[in-house]
This record gives sequence, C-alpha cells and structure tokens, in this order.
Amino acid sequence: MLALTYWRYQKMLEQGTIRPSYNDLPKIDYVSYVPLHAERKKERAYDQAECLAKYCAKALNLPCKTSLCRIRNTSRQSSLAHRAERLQNVKSAFSVLDKNSVCGKNILLIDDVISTGASLMTAVQVLQANGAYGVLCLALSSNLSEQIVHYIDGHN
Repeated sequence: MLALTYWRYQKMLEQGTIRPSYNDLPKIDYVSYVPLHAERKKERAYDQAECLAKYCAKALNLPCKTSLCRIRNTSRQSSLAHRAERLQNVKSAFSVLDKNSVCGKNILLIDDVISTGASLMTAVQVLQANGAYGVLCLALSSNLSEQIVHYIDGHN
C-alpha cells in the first residue's frame, strides 16, 4: 500500500494533478523508518515501521537503511492527548546512526501511523540537521487531512 501510494503521488506530480511543494523529491535514494526504542522493540519482538519500510523498499526496488536511532525510551505517543505533549515527548528522542549515509540523500521515511505528525516532524528535523537533502514521509494510516499531511516538514 505504501509503495502504491508513493507511485500514485509521483504520478500526480508528473501529471500536474497536485502542485509540487519545495520539498517534493524527484528521486529517492533509499527507504528508512521512524524506529522504536530498543526496549520497546524487545517487548514487541518487532518494529512495525521497520517491517513496513522493508516491504515498501522491496516493492519500490530501493535499498532500506536504518538511518535513525531512538535514543530515549519515550512514552507511547498514543497515551498523550495533546500535540504539545507529543512534541515534547519526542524532543531529542532521535539521532542519526551514520551522518555520511544521510548527507545529501533523498530519503523516503516510513512510519506506521500519523496522529499529530510530532514523531515524523522530529525525525525529519534530525535527518535535515544531519544533511539530508530531502525527506518524503509516508505512513500506513493517518487522521490528518491530505493537505496537512502533504505539507508536514521539519520547519513546522
């Protein structure tokens, strides 16, 4: 589903059905994901965003790389009601594993769910701060409007 969404998105850009924003990427270098903390991954025995990213990358015939590490074991975002709480919860929660693999790259960043966009926005900020040229985000599910999702970036 994520790969099909990406293909449709690219087709809509090519056809002019949607207007490109400054951060629409012509070419993706690799697929990555918003990771769980190691303790939470151990509890679950898997990371759903990682699984989604691997399947999406395979469908798109792109490499899948782990770009980010969750350095703080944050509270579950779903347990927090307000966007401000969620932003505070993920503040300084991520770091880049290898700056050289991020610098100058266009990355397709996968997450499972977008509720307020706090986790994705924080992850994008970290990737951009470490030299990523562009980051395009996709999630399996969202409660945000299409217009809002289209313009989530590291500057909001």
